[in-house]
Amino acid sequence: MPRKVRARADMIMFMEWEGEVPDDVPEDEIWYWVRHNVDGGDFTDTGCGDWVSNTDVEILEEAV
Repeated sequence: MPRKVRARADMIMFMEWEGEVPDDVPEDEIWYWVRHNVDGGDFTDTGCGDWVSNTDVEILEEAV
């Protein structure tokens, strides 16, 4: 008889944003500026992604 289990996986979506950053932001700090000044909803899905499977499986009901 089959067992009922729970397994998890994470889906990674690759998103992108294009916009303008103030001239006074140093090049090596642009990522920081974007992180703190661009809303996540402004990013668009690139259509690419990946799945990361977790090897931990939780047994919910043992087979009888």
